[in-house]
Amino acid sequence: MGTPTETSRADKPTLEEAKKTVLSLERTVLDSVPSSSRGTQFLNEKSSLMACQGEQKLWSGAGEVTLVGQPDKAAILATVKTEFGGKDGWTLTDKTDDDGQSAVDLLHRDGTHLIVGFSAKPDRLRVDAFSTCFDFPEYKYGEEY
Repeated sequence: MGTPTETSRADKPTLEEAKKTVLSLERTVLDSVPSSSRGTQFLNEKSSLMACQGEQKLWSGAGEVTLVGQPDKAAILATVKTEFGGKDGWTLTDKTDDDGQSAVDLLHRDGTHLIVGFSAKPDRLRVDAFSTCFDFPEYKYGEEY
């Protein structure tokens, strides 16, 4: 995961804001699959927090949509890259996952990080997402938000 740029405490989001942002971004990615190629969709809306910097935490989530038919995976990734490539603050990196499938790494300058790729069995588009850091010193390990 990337290191967020330094921001003042007043600029840091709350847990709720960071989570809302990540869920919205995940939906944007999943919506890149054309309706004719779209099967079931899953979006986890509760997750444990992860350590970030000091007592700061980040919220991580994942979503996926099962693919039906023979979707053009390259076109789906191109749609995702177009959506995020045109937005200020995003860096896109093409990569190949361990199974040889194309993927794209999306990193925002605030530290928000999305990893978008495909997985098989079942054939699906998957997005793993990590929010920017936020203050949450009262977190108890294992609690989900």
